[in-house]
Amino acid sequence: MHIRGIILEGYSNAGKTSVLKAIKRYQSQEESSERSVVILGEHYSQILNNKHGEYVSLTREGHIELLKERVEMLKKLNGWAIQLGPASRGSRGLFYVLERFHLNHRAAFVDSDLDEINKIEEQLESLGAKCILLTISPEVVEERIKSRQPEEWIYKTEEEVR
Repeated sequence: MHIRGIILEGYSNAGKTSVLKAIKRYQSQEESSERSVVILGEHYSQILNNKHGEYVSLTREGHIELLKERVEMLKKLNGWAIQLGPASRGSRGLFYVLERFHLNHRAAFVDSDLDEINKIEEQLESLGAKCILLTISPEVVEERIKSRQPEEWIYKTEEEVR
């Protein structure tokens, strides 16, 4: 197999972006790593997007199309590597990382037909995907959320707020 990848899923503040950055650092330093790498942050596949300061939400159909386009891109890149023929794994392999890719769809469109998202997940599996679900322990949820923007969580008296 010329392709393999990781999909980072999980709640906000679970550490997805931190893990993604660590993978990028490790991948760039490891001499035997694939030279062809695709890393897409969650803004390339999320449902709710900030477009020029305005929040816009994709429809179910729009989001499915977006996910299909991303998977198709990976399939085409892998097909190119296969077409070139054998070479060292590092020069002809493809490694990808997707942040918050498909589980958002299942949560946002829970009452919809899941056939299409199931097919996308099957295609990802055929492209060597390993899904990593990051979670937060209930004991540290508040701390994790507050750690993102501590200045917004400082206790103020009523007089200070006025």
